[in-house]
Amino acid sequence: MSDYYDPNSAEHNVNGGLIGWMFGGGKKKGDSAEQGMTMLTAIFLLIFIFGPILFAKLVGFLWGLLLKLGTVGRIITTALMLIVGPFILSFPLMMFMSTAGGVSLGVIGDAILTIFMAVFMTASAIIPAAWYYIWHYDAVKLMGASVFSNIIKNFAMFFWFGFIGAGLISLASPGFGGFLSLAVSAAGFIYYFKATKEYREEALENPSKDISDKAKRTVMMIVLGILVLTAGLTTVSIIVKGIQNKIEAVQTAHAAGKFKAGDVVEVTKAYSMDGAPIRISVTDNSVVKNVNIGDLLTVTGKAESNSRNDWFVPVEHEGNRGYISLNYIIANKK
Repeated sequence: MSDYYDPNSAEHNVNGGLIGWMFGGGKKKGDSAEQGMTMLTAIFLLIFIFGPILFAKLVGFLWGLLLKLGTVGRIITTALMLIVGPFILSFPLMMFMSTAGGVSLGVIGDAILTIFMAVFMTASAIIPAAWYYIWHYDAVKLMGASVFSNIIKNFAMFFWFGFIGAGLISLASPGFGGFLSLAVSAAGFIYYFKATKEYREEALENPSKDISDKAKRTVMMIVLGILVLTAGLTTVSIIVKGIQNKIEAVQTAHAAGKFKAGDVVEVTKAYSMDGAPIRISVTDNSVVKNVNIGDLLTVTGKAESNSRNDWFVPVEHEGNRGYISLNYIIANKK
């Protein structure tokens, strides 16, 4: 009997159609393992591409059903916004930063960026939640579970397909991929606000009486207070950290200045914090000689520091000359 399928058989007609073309139908029976792997790969690829979209639609539908619980539903979905908000607002920004590459802004610039990121992450949680609780809840309730889930599905398509596209493009052009992720995310927000405009306008014309104007003002004042507190605490943290770094720098420089040519120092550690063996080196990437705990090294000159205020002592050991980090040696007192 032939090892090949009969092209006129019913089996071929089943396996040789579109599904057979996609997953290898009509080949040798011995190729079943390869066909199975191809099918699994295709299934996982489809799940990867469309799974998050379908999940978003399901979440939107369940979200709409929760609103049937009245005040309880309002509280539950507002609490969920504390989780959803940071994700949908920070995701494109993180994608941009990861693909566009890091840029040093100097001490002051980095401090400002740190404060901005702290306020942004806090705001991305509490502002969407407050906006939803005070205003948007009524609009979502008017949409109903079916309409809302469909809008959320389309909204998620902008984010997810934009993420995939930006990730692929960033392989060739990291900067452009980062900007693309922001652009597609912005398009997603524009779509959402256009798709919900009719319901938001109706909700504004006929606002619910569940929340008084005084309660709305109270919520907004709490949000503003949290943001101001976050900015203040972050600023204080940066100042305190800066003072600590200055004190440590002075102490380290003082300790490094004690070593002079001819002094003998002892190695105190076997491995650095990143797990690499302690070594004498000329530059960060060159190894002159690995050393061990207890090895005695002779200082050959004054300690030097780099731009990060890391101090290195010039030493000699068994005829090998280079530098060793100040963190791994102490003066030998024998």
